[in-house]
Parts: sequence; structure tokens; C-alpha cells
Amino acid sequence: MIESLTSILKGHLKDKKKVFAAVSGGADSVFLFFFLKEIKKTFGFELNVLHVNYNLRGADSIEARGLVKALCKEWGARFLLKEVNEKPKGNLEDWARKIRYGFFAETLEKNGEEEIIVAHNLDDLVETFFLKIVKGRALKSVLGMKEKDILTINGKKITVLRPLLHMEKKNILEFIEENGLPFCEDITNRDIRYSRNFIRHRIIGEMDSRFGKWKKHFRDFYLSASETEAVSARRPDFEEDMRIVRTAIPERMNDGVFESIKAMLFRIGYPEDLVKRAYMEHLRKFLFSKGGKYLKLSRNYYIFKGYEHIYAYEESSLMRSGPYAELGPGCSAEIKIPFLRFRIKNAGRNTVTVRCFRYGDRVTYKGEKRMLSKDMKKAKIDNFIRRLYPVAETGGKIIMLPGIKTYDEKLAACLEVK
Repeated sequence: MIESLTSILKGHLKDKKKVFAAVSGGADSVFLFFFLKEIKKTFGFELNVLHVNYNLRGADSIEARGLVKALCKEWGARFLLKEVNEKPKGNLEDWARKIRYGFFAETLEKNGEEEIIVAHNLDDLVETFFLKIVKGRALKSVLGMKEKDILTINGKKITVLRPLLHMEKKNILEFIEENGLPFCEDITNRDIRYSRNFIRHRIIGEMDSRFGKWKKHFRDFYLSASETEAVSARRPDFEEDMRIVRTAIPERMNDGVFESIKAMLFRIGYPEDLVKRAYMEHLRKFLFSKGGKYLKLSRNYYIFKGYEHIYAYEESSLMRSGPYAELGPGCSAEIKIPFLRFRIKNAGRNTVTVRCFRYGDRVTYKGEKRMLSKDMKKAKIDNFIRRLYPVAETGGKIIMLPGIKTYDEKLAACLEVK
């Protein structure tokens, strides 16, 4: 369990000097606290625990505050407390959330950090899903809880990390009991007058009894639906005259991504009757592969997975022979390649040729031979676009990769690139 959580968070914890976590004193947050305590020596970070005391539950509120403070002392964490002395306004859950996240944003800003780790688990995800549905929220809101969320709170951007979102509450409670970890139970969580509690006990409780492992299926559905919604919200970039379209590579590959790729293919004229189910399975394997690879379809169509985008294009529309332009003194030209535009003017006395990059192009730069392809790779120019990328040369000598690098400052000084 600890290993799986570490793998989820390691990208965020690496090289971190300070880590911030929200701990209420309940079972979920104590479990999260224990996990962070166990790994903080490995990663070498200072652990900061944020606790909000709403002063709404009398002795229970004092007990929760005392427990979290004692655990911070025992487990070597910094205790950061927010005492709330105002009365709730409007919806209790919304009021508490506004105060809590305001405290998070303020504390993170003071410490020069942006990320906070919270203990939302799979049960919280299910409850929130049903709660938003019955409130008539939009699809984007219903599918809003993610393992990583970027929120704007009081004008401040914070990143909320939820490493427990794949874990069921019962598994957390089992771990707590096996390891003898103390926690406080909020007795108001049993009051079904609150909508969340009604959903938890009356609806989800009945589904647990009847359908067993349904939450794991729900989690898979939720992740797939979230990415499908995100993909449909993204507008692919389309170069109509070049018959090429691209979309950003999503965080997860699922059926929503494949439907998006199909739509991209239709957009550039790929026959709909050629998109068979067997082909989509082949596409699935391709998209899960590393970047920098082509998938050749029939009729000279291709799909390419690059550094940050997935492209679909018709090969003949990208074929080119001869240079882009021969620029005499005072002449200019607009160079157009997929998703990039250059306006190049020759303000010098020598003629400048602007041509396509050729594999094997190299220069002598600062006394060393240098491959142009390495500079394009560093600039994250995708492979199939490199062969179209403009190269400026004069007298047979390469002087510039526009927008990337100048190899001869003196000769390239005559070029104005926009």
C-alpha cells in the first residue's frame, strides 16, 4: 500500500524541501499523515500539517485539534492551525470548504509553495458524484474531482493532490486498525439530515450490500468519462490547406481519445468506412507507445505521436520540392509549415536561400561540428515537421534555424525573423 502511494506522489515529492498536507484528525487524513511520515526521510522534505478547527462540535473539535497536534509532535511535523470563531453562513459544507481552502492558499503563498495533499478517497469521489447529480450540476462539475486539480482561491492558484482517490474507505480503516493508529470520528457524519450523509448511508450503503465491488468499476468509469469530457472540450488545431490536424496528448488514453482521433481523421478526409474496430485496437496499442512513432494507414494517411501532440495528416499534402524562397537584398517571404509561421526579411547585401531541413544537415559552431537535428530535438520540434522546417543559408553555409538557433551571428544579422 505504501509503495503504491509512493509511486503516485514521487513525481511531486522529488526535490521538495517542504510538503503540505491537510489533516482533520479523521481516519482518512491520519492514514495520509502516517504515510507521509513514513516516506519523509526517504525524500528528505519538511512535513507541514494544516488543521482547521471550526469550533462547531464542542469537546469533539478540541479532541481532534489535540490529536493532530500530538501526532505532529510525535511524528516530527510542523503544526499549522486555523481557528474559526465565526458562525456558519448558508450551506455548512460550502462555508467550511471556503474557509479551509482559503487557509490552504494563504499558507502556501506565505511559504512559496503551490501544492497541498488532501485525503479524499474513492468513497468521497462517489459521494460527490451523486451529490452533484442530484443538485443538477453540469458534466464538467460532476466529473471535477481529480488526482491533481489546479484551483484559483481568492486570486491565488494552488494545486490539490489526492493520492488516495483510488482507495476505498474500508481499506483505509483496515490499515488504521491493523497498525493501531488513533483517529477521531465526527459523529455528525451519521446525521442523514445532511445530503452527503444521506447519500453515504442510504444510497451508497445499499449499493455496497447489493453489488460488492461496484466502486472499483465506478472508478474506472469515472476516469474514462473524465478524460472523454476533457478530450471533447479540447479543440484540435486544424491546417485545412495542409490537411493536417493535431490535438494535445491527454494524461490518460481511453475510448474518448480514440473517438477524438477518429474525428480528426474524418476532418482531413480519411474515408469513414475504413475506420474499423480492428484498426482502432491497433491504434490503441500505438497510442500507448512512446512518442516519435508513425502509424501508416491506408491511402497515404498517417498518425504521428510527438512530444506533446498527436497528429493526423495526409502525406502528399506535406510533400515539398525546391527551396521556400530565394531572398535577394531587401526581399521578404512568409514561410508556412504546420502550426508555425515565419516572416523572414533579408536586410543585407547577399542572397539568402530558405529551404527545408535535410537529414544530415550540420554546421561548424564554435569550432565544433553540430547536427541541426539535435537543436530541433531540444526545441521539441516533432520528427515529421522537422523535414519541413526552414533552414537559412547563404553561399552554401547554414546560418540559422529560424526561431531556434543562429549559427553565424555576422551573416545572420541581416535577417529579420518574425
